Amino acid sequence: GEKLDLLLVDWRMPEMDGIETTDRINQLTAPDRVPAAIMATAYSCDEVIHQAKAVGIRAVLPKPLSPSSLHNVLAVLFGGQNGEDEKRRLAVAAQGRDATALVKHLAGARILLAEDNEVNQLVASRILKNAGLEVTVAGDGRQAVDLVRAGDFDLVLMDIQMPVMDGLAATSEIRRDPRFDHLPIVAMTAHAMAQDREKSLAVGMNDHICKPLDLTELFRCLAKWITPGRPAGQ
Repeated sequence: GEKLDLLLVDWRMPEMDGIETTDRINQLTAPDRVPAAIMATAYSCDEVIHQAKAVGIRAVLPKPLSPSSLHNVLAVLFGGQNGEDEKRRLAVAAQGRDATALVKHLAGARILLAEDNEVNQLVASRILKNAGLEVTVAGDGRQAVDLVRAGDFDLVLMDIQMPVMDGLAATSEIRRDPRFDHLPIVAMTAHAMAQDREKSLAVGMNDHICKPLDLTELFRCLAKWITPGRPAGQ
């Protein structure tokens, strides 16, 4: 019964996702009281955007949300910006596609994702697969080491804090084998301090990205370390 001006929803939620939630709220609300709706999602694909627009969601923002992207959308929705600004600013879902474009030429590259959190596994795997990359998941550092020895990967995304064996120890073990001297290993961590980056590089990692993952940062990193040339499926 309370009047809302803004509805900010996540897409993937238990029981009812953001699209269905928005649709149900709109059905229960008088037409002149329907709130402006914004949906956040880590899965920036045309089908999701199409479904969101069909239920009246005004903008789809890629996760993790940045203050600037959220501010720009709110400025359009509540600040009376002109039509051109609205077209430009409300197309923020294109940010995820633009980031993906950074690695289109790397389609088919084989990525080992070492991550113990199931939600993070799902999100990161979907992002990478949507970019045309092949993804294998390791649930801990020991599994990552075993998979590297048995497989053929173009890059390893290595979480730092994992059970059984953490990312630092796993990387150290991988680097003891000269076969993997040139395998790019990128640290993923929620710790952004300079000393954390230094620890990662000291054990032989090539780069360091922070969680939650920023799409553009992630794909720029992949494009930096993966050498294109192996077509998908080979």
